[in-house]
Amino acid sequence: MSLGAIAEKLNVTGILSPMEYKKSLGMKYYTGFEGSSTAKWAAASVKRILVNPVYIGTMVQGKQEKVRIDKPQEEWICVKNTHKAIISEVEFLTVQDLLKYDGRVSSNTDTANLFSGVLICADCKAPMIKRVNSYKGKKKVFYICQTKNKSMGCSRHSIEEETLKRIVFKEIKKYLELMASYSEVAEYLEQMNVNYEQVVEYDSQIATLQAEYNRYYGLKSSLFVDLKEGLIDKKEFDEFHNLYERKCSELESAIAAQKKIIKDMFQNGVVAKSQLEKIKETLELQELDRELLVTTVRKVYVHEDKRLEIEFRFSNEMDKLAVMSQMCHEKTSMQEVI
Repeated sequence: MSLGAIAEKLNVTGILSPMEYKKSLGMKYYTGFEGSSTAKWAAASVKRILVNPVYIGTMVQGKQEKVRIDKPQEEWICVKNTHKAIISEVEFLTVQDLLKYDGRVSSNTDTANLFSGVLICADCKAPMIKRVNSYKGKKKVFYICQTKNKSMGCSRHSIEEETLKRIVFKEIKKYLELMASYSEVAEYLEQMNVNYEQVVEYDSQIATLQAEYNRYYGLKSSLFVDLKEGLIDKKEFDEFHNLYERKCSELESAIAAQKKIIKDMFQNGVVAKSQLEKIKETLELQELDRELLVTTVRKVYVHEDKRLEIEFRFSNEMDKLAVMSQMCHEKTSMQEVI
């Protein structure tokens, strides 16, 4: 739902606004707005709650100086797990993604359009917008590139909504089936006494990154010999050294990130058990809805030839799950040969 629609629903159902709730408890509160009427929910107050990480168990301090000057977010002090979370981090991050995009409600419901904030032109990266054509009493719903619609370039990238829904729903189901298989893969790895280090060693993506790191590290080391032998001057040495140093640092970070994904999967799994049960229930659904779409997909890119690219949430974890599944398959094959 849009921020305004959420606020309206809270008002209609009699949920006290933050100010009225504090008043009901006899708490002291400060507001820059004075008025005699009862304070109602508004889009702004809904958004303040949706972007506040306190609800995922993170305490944020140092947002302002003593003279009430707002500080940049990178200077805030954030401490995780200071108290019990009431929503998951996945849900919180999903909402932050959606708040970046137009969430206006559709004309006949109080919910956002199905693909709002998700469907993107693959070429200009502008959002796709919904259009409805009526011909002989029949309605045809389709999406086109926003840039083209404004006559500012690009091309239509037109795609029918029903075609889009069918393809995306099919791919989501396949993706969720893989995610649901994680518990079986994890159980098998445990039975085979496979540990985190063994999976890291088996992972070809990490091996490729490590080989690239070793190459740049070797190039960086050889610069000293080249300088000593007069093959390069001091200026060239500094330029290449800085370049190779930066590449090594980037690759080190990439390798650490890949290893962390595997470590987290060993410690926490891809999803919590409660989420896993919900995924299994979702596999029984027969139609795509907004909740399923935004909780599994970050972006759907539409190409001019109607080809789709789907960017899933948990994509890195799914890559590692594929590695683990392959590892299980090979170990099973070896056992059968023995």
